[in-house]
Parts: sequence; C-alpha cells; structure tokens
Amino acid sequence: MKTNVKNKTKNKTSKIKNNSLIKGIILISAYFVLSLIVEMINFAMLGFGVFPENILFDLGFLAIICGLLFLIPNNTAKMVIELVLLFVQMVLCVANTILINNTGLVFHLEQLVDAGNGAECLEPYMVNFGLVVGLAVLWVATLVAAIVFNHKFKKDFQFEFKNRLIFWLVSAFSFVVIGSGFSVIGTVVRNNIQKNAYAFAADGGKAISSGVYMKNATMKTMGTFGYYFNDLVTICSNSKSATTAEKDAVLKDLNLGLYNEETADVSSKGDNLIYILLESFDEFAIDPYNTPNLWQLANGGDAKEADESVPRGFRLDNFYTMNYTNDSEYISLLGHTTEKYRFDKSFKDHGLTNPYSLPQLFKSAKYGAVNYFHPYDPTYYHRDEIYSAMGFDNVYGLADAKLDNPTTAFGDWVLDSEYIDAMMSKFIPEGKTFFSYYTTISTHGPYTVNNSRLDAYKKVYNSNLESYKSYLKSLGYTYPEDKQTEEELRHYKAAVIDIDKMIGLIFKELERQDILDKTTIILFADHNCFYNNLNAKIKNIEPREFSNIDLYNVPLLIYNNEYDSMSSDKFCNIYDLYPTICDLFGFEHNLKLTQGYSIIRDDIKNSLHVSFKHGIFNGEYYTENLRDIVLLVDNPKMSVDEFKTLAYDFFVEQETVEFVYHNDLYKYKKIVEK
Repeated sequence: MKTNVKNKTKNKTSKIKNNSLIKGIILISAYFVLSLIVEMINFAMLGFGVFPENILFDLGFLAIICGLLFLIPNNTAKMVIELVLLFVQMVLCVANTILINNTGLVFHLEQLVDAGNGAECLEPYMVNFGLVVGLAVLWVATLVAAIVFNHKFKKDFQFEFKNRLIFWLVSAFSFVVIGSGFSVIGTVVRNNIQKNAYAFAADGGKAISSGVYMKNATMKTMGTFGYYFNDLVTICSNSKSATTAEKDAVLKDLNLGLYNEETADVSSKGDNLIYILLESFDEFAIDPYNTPNLWQLANGGDAKEADESVPRGFRLDNFYTMNYTNDSEYISLLGHTTEKYRFDKSFKDHGLTNPYSLPQLFKSAKYGAVNYFHPYDPTYYHRDEIYSAMGFDNVYGLADAKLDNPTTAFGDWVLDSEYIDAMMSKFIPEGKTFFSYYTTISTHGPYTVNNSRLDAYKKVYNSNLESYKSYLKSLGYTYPEDKQTEEELRHYKAAVIDIDKMIGLIFKELERQDILDKTTIILFADHNCFYNNLNAKIKNIEPREFSNIDLYNVPLLIYNNEYDSMSSDKFCNIYDLYPTICDLFGFEHNLKLTQGYSIIRDDIKNSLHVSFKHGIFNGEYYTENLRDIVLLVDNPKMSVDEFKTLAYDFFVEQETVEFVYHNDLYKYKKIVEK
C-alpha cells in the first residue's frame, strides 16, 4: 500500500515537472509566433511589404528576448511579461500607422518628449480604428488564452531540481547565442549593402550608416526590433561629448566656410524684412477671386478687389517643402535644422548659441526691432526659450495681442488679420529698422471643426464658388464631390481669405509709413494642407505616393523693390531661403552650416530638398535611401551619381550641424575666427 502511494506521488511530481517544462516552451513559442504576426500586420499597414528586407534582425532580437524569457523561473511572471511586450509592440504598430498616414514618417523614440504636443494635433480621422480594434481583439484573445492555459498547467518550475535548472539555462543561453548570431549576420549583410550603395561616397556612407536620418528606410530594412534598438543606440551615442581635439578640428573646418558678402547681390541691404511662414499653404490656396491680395503679389494683373497698395512680387513656381512647422521655422532662420540633437535640448543644455542665426545677423546690423510673432501659446515647442536664445528681442504670443475671445483650442483659431492688426505697432514699428518673423495659425487645420470666426469668409467663398471651381479645373485639380471634403475645402479657403486680408493690412501700413520701398517681404509655406488628406484629394494624388513631389509644391512669394524678376521655374526649397536672405542683405554666413543655395545665384541648380519626413528629391529624382532612385522626368539634366553625391554632401554637412549644437561650439570658442 505504501509503495503504491509512493509511486503515485512520484508520478505526480514527474507530471508536474513535465507540465512546467512544456508550459514554459509553449508560452515562449506562442510569444515568438504572435510577435511575428504583429510585425507582419505592422509592415502591411505601413505599406512596407510583409517582413523587413533583412529579417535576420527581427529573428535575432526575438530569439534573444526568448532566451531571456527562459531565465524567468515563474511561468506566470513570464506570461505577464510576454503580454506586456506584445502590448508595447501593438502600440508601436498603431503609432507608426498614424504617423505614416499623416506625416509619412515612422515613430522614433525621441518623439516621446513631444508626445503631449503631438497629441494636441491628433484628429479621429488619423487613427485606423479597424487596426486598433483588431489588435485589441488579438491581445484580449491572447490574454484569455493565457489565463486558461495558466489555469490548466498550474505548477511552476522549481529551482531545486538541478537537472531542470541546467536544461533551462542551456536553453536560454542557446537562444541568446542564436539570436546574437542572427543579429551579427544581419549587420554584416546590411553593411555590405550600404558599402555597395554608398560606394560613391568618400567615407563609404558613414554619415548615414546609423539610419537616423532615414528612418523609414531603416525600419524597412531592420524591422521593428532592429529599428528601435538602433534608435536607442543612436540616442545613447549622441549623449557623448566630443574631445577638445575633435572640437578644434571642426572649428578649423568651419573657418573654411565663411562666406564673403562682397560677391552678393545686396539689393535689400538696409531694408526692413517681413518674413511670414504661411501655415499649411498650398498652390490652390491662392486664386484671383477669393485671395486678390495674394494673387496680385504672385501674378500682378490688377486682381479684382486687391488693395491698391499691393504690388507685383516675385513668384517661385517650383518651391518645395515638407517639414514639421517648428523645423520649417528653424530652417528658415538658420539654414538648417537638427535631427540627432534637438534644438530644445540644445537650449536647455547650452542656451542655443549661433552667431549666424538671422535674428543675430539683423541685430549685428543694428536693426532697431527684431521680433517673433505667433498667435498661439509661445511655450509650445519651447518657442519662447529657443527664439529668445536664437536672438529675437521679443517672442510675442497670443496673449500679447489682447484680443477678445482668445483661444488656443485646436480648430478654434483666432483670425490672423485680427492678431496682426492688434500687434501692428510692434510688427511694423514706426521710426525703426526692423525684422519681423510671423507664423500664421488659422489655416493649420483641422478643417472639420466649425470655427464661427470664419463664417463671413465662407460667404465670400460661396459667392465665388463657380469661378473657383473653374480655376481648380484649369490647374488640373479636382473640386471634391463628397460633402465632407467639400466642407473641409470651404473651411480651409475661408481661413486663407482671412490671411489675404492680413496681407492687405500689412501693405497698407507699409504704404502709410512710406516704407514699402524700403521693405523686403517673404511669404513661404511650411508644408501642404495635409489634414484630412485635403492636399492629396484636390491634387488627385494618393496620400502615400510620396515620390510624387507635386504633393510638396507650395507657394513662395518675395517682394523686393529693386529685384524685377517676376517669376521663376527654378527648383528651390526651404533650405534655400536663408542663404538667399543673407545674399540680399549682405550678411556674412557660414556655408558649412548652410544646407541650401541662394535663389539668385547660378548654383541654385544644385538645390535639393532633404525632408526627414518624406525623403530626398529635386525636380528630377526622388529617393528615400540613396539606393532606390525614382526618375521623375524623361530627360534629366543631372546624372543619378551627381544627385546622389549632392544628397550625400547634405548629410556630411548635417553631421557638422549636429556636432555644433551637441558640443555648443560657439560657447567653446565664442565665434569662429576669421
């Protein structure tokens, strides 16, 4: 009898051991399969295919994770950790889908810093609720299955069984070794691909080998696990400061970049400058019926209803840009932006010193007022701190205008015309030379929120609707047939009409003070009106057709009394604004920190736009990775190798830009010696 009891106990113990072993293996195998399924969903939703080009990274990192999971003796704890990991992977999938559909760029870890700011821009249409529900159902089903499974296999592995401990440790070690091997092989494969792709570059592609500048291309190649591991390594490596010798070497190189103003066309020297960023402006924003002042400035011809003080300006037909608004501001004021080392971090760490920022250049020229204006909260994206450090005397926000019913609620924007009217004495100060920079707000979007401030402008739009429809057709664009898009366009155009009114007020004030001939005015867009995919719908382009650069063709208008060219079909982009202004005003600047070309010089033929959101392009080529080149015209004047070299030179200079801010080079030695 005792023997039977002893045998039953032994058999029960053996069964518990086997259940525990099987349980652990099943849990880890299930996680491996489910993680790959989520990765497939992620890539399919991003339009990247099914798996990464170099799937070894995904398999390698998954194997390493599974090896680490083997080390956890408690299967319940193991199950909880796996569910958390799957949840995080699913959240990243949703975040990437939201961003790729609306900004064209996958999520990267440093965006966590701006999560609050970004959330304010989020609209319901941006979220793929089908994906959210599908992933939620998959996760809940996994949770329920895990609970049932855990209930059926109740016992956990006990560490006192030496032979079982050895088995688990050997299994964990094997998985880690196999995973590490996959990752190493994946790295070798990737490096060989890059070596061949960037053979034209003197340094073999070192400036972009980390993938930090080409996030979508890196995600396509490395997969979710490889991409975010690479992202984390980049962030950690960027935290290191350079040695004294490295700083001195870069400073010596910067000395070679000082630009001699004597060869510049200084037709604006001594002028005032009004520099206006037109939020979310598009080609179809301007028309002769609803926006007569902008039309008059762009095309002349005495547009009906235009203010008589508005002259004909200089229109750039092939101006392109697609950046976040804050990056557009940085580029237009500095000739560059940063991607590795953020400007807000540079301010907090060092105070953001740069003697070649436009505010500093105008102050060095003894201008009486150098001010920034934006009818919003100036703390948003740390504008108040960054622009004060950049050199502006004042950073004016919404509260400074003392308007009735001021609000920063998304969609309930104040009117730009009312803001400028209230701030006119500061925007165009009497008796002073001035530089005024203004970022508009009302056209920002979303275009689905009813803003009663725009009601009067909507009536104007309605009265001109048939003429505007014909105008759109003449451009090859489509007037929307569905009611929702039709109302979004009406809302957008109503906001543009108000900005047109603001332009009239500005010119009228300049004429009143008799300083129009002594003022240069530049109006440019930061990006198209991407909210609700309005731009793509009107232009008949698929929202994800990133290589169709018509998506990024936006207005650039310049008024300069002495510059008599009326229009140009030269390709140019937002990086070209800063060197053009330096040319016009005769400011010395540093070409090593200038990522564009002056529009009024012959080397503008080398202009190309590098968007950290939407790839690299000029009027003839488009690429996301400098490997896969899309030809945009039949007979390009520039060779593919010339295009790739110009693009790569941009990234080499970008490394210098990042280095300057990361190491605060101008405080290290106050200014580059001449």
